Amino acid sequence: MDKSIITFQMEKVCGPHCVGIEEGESFFKQIYPLLKASQEVCLDFANILTITSSFLNAAIGKLFGQFEDDSFEKLIIYRNLDESDMQLLKLVISNAKEHFKKNQSGKEIENKIVERSIEEQKNE
Repeated sequence: MDKSIITFQMEKVCGPHCVGIEEGESFFKQIYPLLKASQEVCLDFANILTITSSFLNAAIGKLFGQFEDDSFEKLIIYRNLDESDMQLLKLVISNAKEHFKKNQSGKEIENKIVERSIEEQKNE
């Protein structure tokens, strides 16, 4: 795969409004395989009038549940976001990290309980 940066003109992806969960999920399906292959991507928000947390959660936040660590973040460049949209993006990322961190902790605890239960059944 060509390792040059792939740029997504977000206006072409979802028009002037990046608002819907469905749009976010559709975009997630485009970006996830690229990031999984360690491809650098640029998300250019030029001419975007509206961005919602619903879109960002589905498009970007969901990524934090798909990777073992946050190293994929270094592969994404954001362009042409105004200050309020950048703050919204930072909030979505922060919330996603916290959500998936808690989710991972819960899975680890669940696995320990299952392992302990299996051990106890073996010893009976």
